[in-house]
Amino acid sequence: MQQRYYFTTNNIIETLHKYTGVIRHEPWILREASKVLAKKYKTTPWRIFNFVLLNEEIQGLYVKSYGFDTALGREIKTHFADVYHTIKKDY
Repeated sequence: MQQRYYFTTNNIIETLHKYTGVIRHEPWILREASKVLAKKYKTTPWRIFNFVLLNEEIQGLYVKSYGFDTALGREIKTHFADVYHTIKKDY
């Protein structure tokens, strides 16, 4: 049986430490922005998070071609940044 990996702030912190070594952004805001975009693009928050911060592909969405972001990939990253900064400004 596969273990479930929940999308929590602590898991975001662990993932950032594992892959980048540093945390430059507020993890709880990253979580909220990922949730907003996941609803819009009909995918999971983890996939959005991994695409935006770790540059991994999103299954079922055409976000990369030959290693470069497609128009949809650029749109997701831009929208993620907008949502992130809006949440941060409002807090």
